[in-house]
Amino acid sequence: MLTILLCLALQDPPKPVVAAFERFDTLDPVEGGRLLLGELGCAHCHADPSIASKKAPSLADVGGRLKPEWIRAWLKDPHAVKPGTTMPKVVADPEAVEPLTHYLASLGKPVALTSGAGPKGAELYAQSGCLACHGPAESLGAEGKWRNAAALAAFLHDPLKWRPSGRMPKLNLTPQEAMAVAVRLAGAPPCEPDEPGGPLEPGVAWEAYKGDFNKLPDFDALQPVAKGVAAAFDVGVAKLDDHFALRFRAFLDVPKDGLYTFYTASDDGSRLALGRTVIVDNDGVHGGTEVAGTRALKKGKYALTVTYFEGAGGEELAVSWEGPGFGKRKIDGKALSHGAFSVKDAEAVDAFKPDPALVAKGRELFQSLRCASCHAAEPNLKSPPSRPLATLKGARCTVVKYPLDDRQAKAVEAGMKEKKDVDPLLVFNCYACHERGKRGGPAIDAAFVGQDQTIGDEGRLPPHLNGVGAKLRPEWLKTVLAQGTKVRPYVFTRMPVFGPEAMPIVDHFLKADVAAPETAGARDKDLIKAGRQLTGTKGMSCVSCHQFQGHKSQGIPGMDLVVMVTRLRRDWFDRYLREPSSLRPGTRMPTFWPEGKSVRKDILDGDTAKQIDALWMYLGEGGKAQIPVGIGPQPILLAATDEPVIYRNFIQGAGPRAIGVGYPEHVNLAWDANQMTLKLIWKGDFIDASKHWVDRGSGFQGPAGDDVVTLPDGPPFSTSETWPKESGKAAGYQFGGYELDKKGRPTFLYTFKELKVRDAFEPAPGKLTRTLTIEGTSTPLWFRDRESKLPVKFENGKALISVSYAW
Repeated sequence: MLTILLCLALQDPPKPVVAAFERFDTLDPVEGGRLLLGELGCAHCHADPSIASKKAPSLADVGGRLKPEWIRAWLKDPHAVKPGTTMPKVVADPEAVEPLTHYLASLGKPVALTSGAGPKGAELYAQSGCLACHGPAESLGAEGKWRNAAALAAFLHDPLKWRPSGRMPKLNLTPQEAMAVAVRLAGAPPCEPDEPGGPLEPGVAWEAYKGDFNKLPDFDALQPVAKGVAAAFDVGVAKLDDHFALRFRAFLDVPKDGLYTFYTASDDGSRLALGRTVIVDNDGVHGGTEVAGTRALKKGKYALTVTYFEGAGGEELAVSWEGPGFGKRKIDGKALSHGAFSVKDAEAVDAFKPDPALVAKGRELFQSLRCASCHAAEPNLKSPPSRPLATLKGARCTVVKYPLDDRQAKAVEAGMKEKKDVDPLLVFNCYACHERGKRGGPAIDAAFVGQDQTIGDEGRLPPHLNGVGAKLRPEWLKTVLAQGTKVRPYVFTRMPVFGPEAMPIVDHFLKADVAAPETAGARDKDLIKAGRQLTGTKGMSCVSCHQFQGHKSQGIPGMDLVVMVTRLRRDWFDRYLREPSSLRPGTRMPTFWPEGKSVRKDILDGDTAKQIDALWMYLGEGGKAQIPVGIGPQPILLAATDEPVIYRNFIQGAGPRAIGVGYPEHVNLAWDANQMTLKLIWKGDFIDASKHWVDRGSGFQGPAGDDVVTLPDGPPFSTSETWPKESGKAAGYQFGGYELDKKGRPTFLYTFKELKVRDAFEPAPGKLTRTLTIEGTSTPLWFRDRESKLPVKFENGKALISVSYAW
């Protein structure tokens, strides 16, 4: 009989715990043994390409993440620090612990996530999915490991950076959410007040900056164009329109010790910091968006900095807070004062200093003890190879001490004797949340909650995975594992990001589940129209339970319909609509085609196959689909009758300074006033104004018609045949507005360097003629029409270009 590779300790310390192995005591011993051999890292030293080995955590910057005292205790006895860990006791000589501690503590600079904490860390831990694998937060003991909450937050924000194996997946936590969970686990010492550099006066000091910003700039590297003092945070103080930034600085008077939550609501980006600590990060180009951050503060005055930038479109900034004894409200002038602004340096995390001599000795030990066989630390630092796993007979591991129990030992022995594929759902612990066959499902049922209790278990539990290879497209399966998509808004638990190591799960599903060949019919406008009717309240009322393009349903917050075609295989969609309960037992999805017969005989003559085709084709339009009747803002369709209709707003494909023109001839265009060129042409309906005319009016609206043609991005002219990357003002263009002729047709006016340009359009049914008139000093010039570059010929300081579009 083979002697097992891993030594059984004489005493009875805690055994290593591999969740799937422990949960399923009916596992085939060979499969269980192969699972253990991979998860315990045996094949890192003893190579065996048939075993999918878990990659050990990267130690490249471990000194910047973990406390030295914790590293020391971990090296002495990992199981004493964390019972059940799959890290074996490698360091047998107590004299080796200190050099290894100094070596590991020397690796990397402090790792931290610069973000304030959101206000609901305990809820996030319980509801997002952490509890399903880790159990109650109180059992983790994370406060003794991490250098600070910011280091833990950095890890929680992107664990795959340090643990690429995917066994600790990424939950797509925002920086604020990651910090909130980190504060819940590791705690966070309160910020200390700042000392003002002199006397203070009421108000906020502000500085204004001009520039084409798409994110918050480095303000210290810029020169302000204006400055002053305001009563509070007001974007109007600079009296600027688009393309500017503001920095507000003041001292905030915190009235008492406690937990405070800060908010910035802005269009575009904003950020709020106390001292050098970012509490709210709301950066980027976006419509009105609010972001929150929480921090424990002591009573006193704090150096408060609020930064903001405006690209184009709406201008909005609101700064609010809530704390002990008061609810959410704007930070007003009563709590603000300005004066000599000073921000203290960040405090040192700890005073531990690695000893160079011990670091050098620790590096040697790291190699000789074969630590580098599992862990990446420094480039080119590797351990000597060991005998392949398949050649081991009667050998005992002289380095690793794993206290295996009898079942684990027998499984490892069986796994060494025989090769067998391991279910990847076991490897990645998918069964902690999902059921497939008769295996798995939530081990801690109470960990799963939902938004709508009326849906029952379907609204709170992750879906079963039976037949999922025949249900979901392979591309979507890969997207789910690589990006952690969330399509069920009613379930709070998040689908994690496992990364590339988990892609064998896709192959496993595709091999195990028989899928019908994919078929796709040609796009049919009549079927799309019928599909829209069926989806709305004048059809089969799908929107009563399902969202559509982010618009909430009338009742149950069901999955957004526009992701269906991206996710599902066509054959499964057909079978599910005909008989939902056969594929999802217990589902609340009703049957609209009982026994294959439609309940709506008045649509497409009641033909079941055509109706399902119509739904599939309509939903396949995705974000371009017109919203069905009964959900969201109903269309406000602008149409030209006797004269053209001009619409200036954010138009998808034409930018934030787009000028749309709808002609009575049912041809339309969108002209980009940033790039000074034609960007879109299309036929049929002009545009739906509901997105911009209802509620806050944010976001981009696409054309309402058909046959949309997108013209090339970039400037219309070049002084050489090599087309420049710059456009708009950066390339020497200046918009001059437009003028209307007697029929109300606009001619767009702009200059390019020394040239004056008039861009006019003549519509006809199915056709659009464009005429550009250029006046100025004759110069080498090229014009781009779609992908063609046309030389421009000047005569007596004037040039004429005529282009026709028929499509």
